[in-house]
Amino acid sequence: MLQFFQIRSILINLDEPFDGFKRSNGEVPSIFMRSILPAVLAFIVLGILIGISSVGCGGGGGTNGGSGGSLDLSPSSATVTPGQRVNLTARMNGNLVDVTWQQTIGFVVPTGIGTAIWDAPSSGTSIITATKVGGTQSDSSTFSINPLVLEPSSRLVDAGEVVQLVVTASGSPVNAVLVATSGLLVPTGIGTANWTAPASGSSTITATFNTFNTSSSFSVNPMSLTPRTALVGAGEIVHLEARLNGTLANVNWSQSNGVLTPTGTGTADWQAPAIGVSTVTATAGPNSDTSTFTVGSGFATVTGTVLNQTTVQGIGNVVVDFLVGAILVASTTTSGNGTFSVGVPPTANRFHIRSTSGLSLFYKQYTYNGKRYTMLDSSCSAPLPALTVGQVTPLTTSVLVPPSSGPPPPPPNGCQ
Repeated sequence: MLQFFQIRSILINLDEPFDGFKRSNGEVPSIFMRSILPAVLAFIVLGILIGISSVGCGGGGGTNGGSGGSLDLSPSSATVTPGQRVNLTARMNGNLVDVTWQQTIGFVVPTGIGTAIWDAPSSGTSIITATKVGGTQSDSSTFSINPLVLEPSSRLVDAGEVVQLVVTASGSPVNAVLVATSGLLVPTGIGTANWTAPASGSSTITATFNTFNTSSSFSVNPMSLTPRTALVGAGEIVHLEARLNGTLANVNWSQSNGVLTPTGTGTADWQAPAIGVSTVTATAGPNSDTSTFTVGSGFATVTGTVLNQTTVQGIGNVVVDFLVGAILVASTTTSGNGTFSVGVPPTANRFHIRSTSGLSLFYKQYTYNGKRYTMLDSSCSAPLPALTVGQVTPLTTSVLVPPSSGPPPPPPNGCQ
C-alpha cells in the first residue's frame, strides 16, 4: 500500500518540470507526451518495483535454507568405531538444505535433501564436508576411528556364566589390557579372555591398547536356572535348580514339552521327550530364566560328581565342558549335590572343569583319576571313558577340587 501512494504522488507531480512546454491553455503538447512521458513513467515504476522486490527477499524458507546464513553439519567431530553408521544432516537457518558431500575415507550415501549416512571404515580419520548446491557455504566434521573392538557387546548374562572375550584392532587380535569392575577375568591368549559373571549386579569390562580403549557392560540376571543348556537323550531325566540372587527360590515352572516334576524349593526334574529342542522356564515375579535342551537319539550320556577334596561334599553350580579334541561340543552344570548327567556326542573324548564364580573358594585346579588339571587353561582337559550311543557312561572317578582354605596343591601333571 505504501508503494501505491508513492507512485501516485510521483504521477501527480510529474508535470511540474514541464511547465515551460505548456500551451497557453495549460496543456502539454501531445507529441512530447507521446514520445517522452511513457519512458519516464516506465523508468520510475521499474525502480519502485525493484525496491519492493529487494525488501521481500530478506528472509529464506523451505528446504533450501535461503540464500543467506551459514551451513551447519551435524554431528560435529567425534570418535567412532569400525563399521559404526553415522547419520549426517546439513542445515541453514534451521532448515535442511541441498548439498554435495565429500569425504576423505569411507563412503557417504545421500538419503535425502540435506541428509546422508556414512559407515566408518576399519581405521583412520575421515573429514566429511557438505557444500550448498549453487552456493559457497560449507561445513566439515572430523571423525576419528577407534580401531579397538571388544566382543561380545553389552548384554544380559546369568550368574556364573562364562563369557569368552575377544579384542581386535582393525580386525586382528591385539594384546590389550583388560580390566573388569567385578567378576573373574582370566586371560587365555592374545586378544582373548574368559570372564565369569558374579552372582549379582553388573560389570563393565574395559580393553585398552596403545591410546585406544573400549568397553562392554554386562548385567547379571538375578534369576539363574541350571543347567543352562545341554544335549540329552530321549527319556533322560535332567535335574533343574532355580536360584534368585544365588539362593534356591520358589518359582513357577513351565516347559515347551517333556514331563516336568517339581521336587522342592527351586528344584525340579524334567524328563526329555523323544526328540527335538525343548525349553524349561523358571519364573519368580518379574524375573525369569530359560534353559534349552536339544534332544536326540544319537547321543551318549555322561554322569559324574564334583566334590570338595577336603570335605568330600558335592559342589553345586560347577560348569563342566565336553570336547572333541579342543572343540567344545557340550556343557552342563552340577546340581546342588555336585552331580551331573548330560548327553554328548559319542565322539567326545575329553572334559574340563571351567573356572567360575561358584568356585571362588577353591584353587583353580581339579583332580580326576589320579591326575591334576588346571581350570585356567581350557586345553588342559581330562580324558573321558569310551562312549556309546544310547548308553549311560559314568566318569571313572569323582572330580575333586581343593579348597583354598587348605595348602596349595602340587602343580598340574595331567595336561597334554
